[in-house]
Amino acid sequence: MLIDKKATLSMLALVLAMVVAIPPAPLAAQASTDSAEVSAFLAEAKREAVQLRSDTEEMQTFTRSNLNWRSFAAKITKIKRHVNNLGATISKLNNTRGEGSAWQQQAIDRIDPLLKELVSSVEATISQLNEHQGRVHSVHYKEYVKANHEQASNLAALVSDFVEYGKTKNKMEEIAKNPEVPER
Repeated sequence: MLIDKKATLSMLALVLAMVVAIPPAPLAAQASTDSAEVSAFLAEAKREAVQLRSDTEEMQTFTRSNLNWRSFAAKITKIKRHVNNLGATISKLNNTRGEGSAWQQQAIDRIDPLLKELVSSVEATISQLNEHQGRVHSVHYKEYVKANHEQASNLAALVSDFVEYGKTKNKMEEIAKNPEVPER
């Protein structure tokens, strides 16, 4: 019986040592606080992604028109500018990732690969336009344009959803801080 008590005391001491090694609660609470800077960059990314989606949608309408390759070139140049602006914003997000809360970090991690796919798709579209200017109404080129629009739409939806999540989360936290009981 004595041996069991000593073993139990040793286990308790080990558990106590492990509990002491856990960081205090305020540090854990800080990690869950949203970064205003990350939220601002996400809102900036949303504005750019929504504009990008609009431009890729407009370019898709070009494929159903008689516009010449110069119109396509002007629009893809505008799309490229939006992609580059979005890339700069995502770079800012990546640089501030460590300051963000868990959901903000997840947002950055999910947005980044979608942007990389879109960059690749836009580059391929530009390459096709440069090599085959007279074939902007071909089925092959239309597929490139369609892929750009789908990827831009997916990216805009994802960024918009994260921004809206952040706004809703903040509203819920404010409500929880100041609950009002309705009068009867």
